[in-house]
Amino acid sequence: MAKIIKTKTRDVKTIDLFKPIRKIRDIANVQLMRKDVKDLNIHIRELNKFQALVVDEILSIKRETALYVGNQYKTYASAVAEIDKKYNGSADWGVLQTGNIIDLRASFIISEGVKFKKKEKGADAEMEFVEKLFKDNNIDREGAQEFAKEAEIEGKILLKLEWDKNKEIVSIRFVSWTSKKYKVKTSPDDYMKYISVSWDAKGDIKSQTLEEDDFVYKKFGGRLNEPNEAQPKIMKCLTQIENLDKALRDWREINRLYSAPVPDFECETVEQAKDTQTEIDKMNWKIKKAFAHTGKFGYVSPSMTGVVSIENEVTTNSKIISGTTGVPVHFLGFPDLLSNRATADNLMQLIYSATLKERET
Repeated sequence: MAKIIKTKTRDVKTIDLFKPIRKIRDIANVQLMRKDVKDLNIHIRELNKFQALVVDEILSIKRETALYVGNQYKTYASAVAEIDKKYNGSADWGVLQTGNIIDLRASFIISEGVKFKKKEKGADAEMEFVEKLFKDNNIDREGAQEFAKEAEIEGKILLKLEWDKNKEIVSIRFVSWTSKKYKVKTSPDDYMKYISVSWDAKGDIKSQTLEEDDFVYKKFGGRLNEPNEAQPKIMKCLTQIENLDKALRDWREINRLYSAPVPDFECETVEQAKDTQTEIDKMNWKIKKAFAHTGKFGYVSPSMTGVVSIENEVTTNSKIISGTTGVPVHFLGFPDLLSNRATADNLMQLIYSATLKERET
């Protein structure tokens, strides 16, 4: 910097010879600072990328943990939606098993239909009315079977009653929870006394409320204090049904690999291997064609490791599903799991006992 020298006549301003050097040093410092800032920005970007990777890994672990559970369907709505898809054949897994289980249980529940008998003498008029009611609404035939099937899918059933003026009969119509998402209201003092049913408007569905005398509502599962939650019997083993179907598919894929063995030409030297491959390419060799060569010929197929484990998974899931739904394993397509005739008879008793509550309801 400049220095002021005082004299008798005037002040003399001297020149700082080091100022240009200091300017150069300042410029160098600024350049170093800019380089440091640039390096710092690069490090920040790298840290941001690393942080993003860590977040992705954490989310991936959470997703995998969420999928690794014994029950994929923890709510009534999700379970019924999946059962509906499986029964209609639009789901990815478990279509065959779900359809068989629901149809078989419905068949055992309703059997040959509902039979009436007089409790007291002189009830001829009542008997005639009931028989006509069932006949007019087709409940004496396949209608009852359809109601049992719907009850197996949704775990509950709602029937709307109304007077048909044209036919002069009581009309009984099934109301689907899957399409209307209706809500049942109970008496504050009695969970089993259903006082009304209502649903909101949605799409082409109009909102409506049914009073106590206009409907019949029955549950086939769930708790008494939860009138709208009625878990179907098959809901408890939906994941096992999917696992069974996936294991069968994996088994099929392994069998497909076993059915396509790969020809293997083993040669002693690299030159022989090249010559053999050249001859194969020339003649377009295929299985069933003769081929003379200097190497050793054989077939290579995948290892059998894992097949026994898949077979055990199939049988284990079948037993779990049978125990949960009451459907015997031979109805699931595994008659080889029956050891003798007595076992088969006992399994028929299983399905009878497993559908007793539904039949009484």
